[in-house]
Amino acid sequence: MNLSRLALVGGAISAFLVGTMLFTSDAQADTPPVVGTTQGTVGGGTGNASVFNIADLKTNGQNGPLIPGNYDDDPAPNADNHFVVVPNLDDAPLQWANKYIFINNPSGVLEVQKTIYATTEGSTNGTINGAIIWDDLAPASLIVTGADCLALLGADSPGPSVAHGLITTGQKTAAELQSIRNGCQQNTVGILVNPFPISKHLPPGVYRQCIILAQVGGATTSPVCEYFKILPITGFQTDVNVIDYGTLVQFVKSIWGGNFVLPGDVPAPTPGTIQGTGNTSPKLLVAFSRMTNDMGTAATGDDKYINSYFDVQINRQDPAGNIIATQHLDNILGGVPFGPDAHLTLGVSTGVPPFTPICLEPNENLKLDFSVTPQDVLYAGSYSGQVRLTVTNSGVPLPACRPTLGSGESANGDANGVYNNLPGDPVGQTYP
Repeated sequence: MNLSRLALVGGAISAFLVGTMLFTSDAQADTPPVVGTTQGTVGGGTGNASVFNIADLKTNGQNGPLIPGNYDDDPAPNADNHFVVVPNLDDAPLQWANKYIFINNPSGVLEVQKTIYATTEGSTNGTINGAIIWDDLAPASLIVTGADCLALLGADSPGPSVAHGLITTGQKTAAELQSIRNGCQQNTVGILVNPFPISKHLPPGVYRQCIILAQVGGATTSPVCEYFKILPITGFQTDVNVIDYGTLVQFVKSIWGGNFVLPGDVPAPTPGTIQGTGNTSPKLLVAFSRMTNDMGTAATGDDKYINSYFDVQINRQDPAGNIIATQHLDNILGGVPFGPDAHLTLGVSTGVPPFTPICLEPNENLKLDFSVTPQDVLYAGSYSGQVRLTVTNSGVPLPACRPTLGSGESANGDANGVYNNLPGDPVGQTYP
């Protein structure tokens, strides 16, 4: 079995598979993040504890090391002084980031509460809190100061180090870091490091993270908030690499049916299944070439080709296994064979609409059924052609689908108590 996986970040990608299939993918840009609301100054003597900054850097796994030269995914270094990150396709592996919470007067802290929100759809400035995607409490014992604080920051020069990463990503200047080091030496500044998973189940967009301190004596601070941005990544995997219609008969529909299984434990021929592996909800398009008889010059005229009545159906199921939505495209015209430059154009089977009501959600298997109904008398021998699947976020001819949070919609997590930015099956999705 050949399992095909394709990915795209902010561009276009295509590939030929073994067999007769070509797949392409593209992704759309997203609104840049707005100016953050982090407040406060470094230091503060013996006053109340306060948060004066929040910053983020990518790590190699949970609590893992920083990645040299890969502190974030901003497409242009220092183009944005907010943290910018892309999930990994299929969460393989799950992408993690460290959040660095900078605190004045850490000795006055009992607990640190961090809450991350998806900003409400339609908000132009990103200041409206939407669904909670992460919420936790950290004890004050995890805040480092003094020599440990200095060791955590490391040197400004290329490391990797936290200091170098914050300067490289535009989240801190060398002067700001020096001021923080001075506070660390005086034990008036502390840093809390908090790991955070960034899954394909987080749609692209701007997210708001807010910190509240519980202080000695019972008081709590007002929320201090900062933004970070998740970029789109579009990809899919499918086990479709050969479609075998079996015996072809004039005016009789021959069906090659798929299932909802990916991959491995199904008998050949490989059934048709497709799954979105990114954090977008792309539309699926299908195009066919004509099928040609293999008899060569012995087969001539219209009967040598099957040019029309190609059909495809896409199917969605609910958690109980019931098919809850289908879309069927009938009488798709076959174009000329795609050829070696097929990745350069989608100019076959023109006029075929995309599957617009049914889009690929992250981690969801959809079933594909292919069929053909020959209209002409057929020659003896075999007929062969090509079919191409394309996923796209393009708004033409209809607006792109909008992804939803994938693994639980509740502020308290899903049924397993896992927050909805962690890997899991789609729950409570809505579709256009």
